Amino acid sequence: MRPIDLILIVSVLVPARVHGQDARDAWDRPISVVWNVGQSFIGPGSNLVNQLLRAGYRNRTLCPAHAWVCGGPSQVESAPGGASALTLRYAMTSELAVGAGISWTELGGGSGYRWREKWEEIRSYWDVSTVWAAAFWMPVPELRLGGGPALYGLSDEGGRNEVSKLGLIGEYGIEYPSNRRFLLDVAVRLHVVPSEDVVYRSQLSETDVKLSPNWTHVQVLAGIGVRL
Repeated sequence: MRPIDLILIVSVLVPARVHGQDARDAWDRPISVVWNVGQSFIGPGSNLVNQLLRAGYRNRTLCPAHAWVCGGPSQVESAPGGASALTLRYAMTSELAVGAGISWTELGGGSGYRWREKWEEIRSYWDVSTVWAAAFWMPVPELRLGGGPALYGLSDEGGRNEVSKLGLIGEYGIEYPSNRRFLLDVAVRLHVVPSEDVVYRSQLSETDVKLSPNWTHVQVLAGIGVRL
């Protein structure tokens, strides 16, 4: 056998051996636990502000200060805030996994102020706790696509309104490396949450306002995990 032939054989067999060992190591640890943190997007803020505008809480653009200083109508939008999540996944095959998780998200919201014989204020800011289960397809070990049902526990500022809704979650995720005990994880999750009418009474008057928050939101998450 020529030396060049030996070099070619070794160059093929050694990487194959290493890859095979890595694959077995990954298969020996089919359970992964991941902790993610990140940011939520979309949220109910603009939707609530538009509803408050239609209810008569119009923006006073000429007022340089807050509504309670200027004494005129105004509305304020709050953007979505942070998100955190804990996820458990189990690889059934090299291409199929199931998982479940919990997450906590600041959805933001909106508030409105106006003067109609009495000072009126409506505040609607929401947080959500989510419990979900999903199935995932992994076309390659580092990539997953999946979705499933989710239960959403929603509460507004001060817990004045609490709502439970059944919705859907969809996820696009990347984990790297795919064959080591510890991993880095990135996920984009779409949470589809049905809306529901919520009745508010102004804190300083007896006026009722019915709002329908759009709780559907997106999470962008990054974190670390371990395979067991």
